[in-house]
Amino acid sequence: MPLRLAPGHRIEWVVLAPTDLPHLRELASRRDPAWLREDLGDGSLPESRHLLQGTNGYSAIVETEPGSAGSDEALATSLSEELGGVVYSIGVAGYDDPDHGVPYIARYERGARGLIWMDTEGEEIETVSGPEGVPLDPLAFARAFGVELDDRERPRRSAR
Repeated sequence: MPLRLAPGHRIEWVVLAPTDLPHLRELASRRDPAWLREDLGDGSLPESRHLLQGTNGYSAIVETEPGSAGSDEALATSLSEELGGVVYSIGVAGYDDPDHGVPYIARYERGARGLIWMDTEGEEIETVSGPEGVPLDPLAFARAFGVELDDRERPRRSAR
């Protein structure tokens, strides 16, 4: 079942980590003090943050807080160091407004970031390889790891 977002919320970023949901929550809370301050005290998360169990040993953190683009990098870096596996970060905030960033898919391994894909509108960029057979589209990439995001909230690039 896809994640259904609250009215007015859009996906800013998704971090895919090679661990189960309870362990992901524990690690994120321990590594990011802001995560603890935002916890609502009853084990739930703010309306803008969602945890989802994926497949193939992956779980996801989905952030919908406007203006949070880029805040995924520190979290993905620390999770890749702690878990010793490949963590993926998917940025989608810039699809409808390029002032909010550029959509991308990044790979983090032992703290090092490599760009798999970025929407550069034809400009050449240096990239690293992603998992074989996984589409280079942000929401389809998440879906390949069993993380279903609501296609009705799919960001669209505005006409220029």
